[in-house]
Amino acid sequence: MLLNLSFILGMLSVIVGTVGALYQEKLQRLIAFSGIVNMGFIMIGFGCGTVTGFAAALYYLVTYIVSFTLFVASIVTVQGLHTEIKTITRLVTVASSHGPIAIIMTIALFSLAGIPPLAGFYAKL
Repeated sequence: MLLNLSFILGMLSVIVGTVGALYQEKLQRLIAFSGIVNMGFIMIGFGCGTVTGFAAALYYLVTYIVSFTLFVASIVTVQGLHTEIKTITRLVTVASSHGPIAIIMTIALFSLAGIPPLAGFYAKL
């Protein structure tokens, strides 16, 4: 019963986080909704109630931590270079002013989104 509840709450978390993130313009709120979605994926893994589900949830957690750390580190680096990033539209300026950092940020975001062939895709699969 508890495992089914974890699975259902995980699914609700993914749905609510995804719908909430659709209309966000501020980067902080988008990251918060991303965290809700990703914790939902981890709860789904635990909700399976098997060793495979637990291993998948652990793999997803490690992948999420690495991708999220890369993304936040790139934002902190850009802000350390006196470029304020508070909205999603400000991310466009990073590519023109800080090319290598923008590439790292893009790879981290694609991994968080689950774009193949990055690790985030295999974690969500």
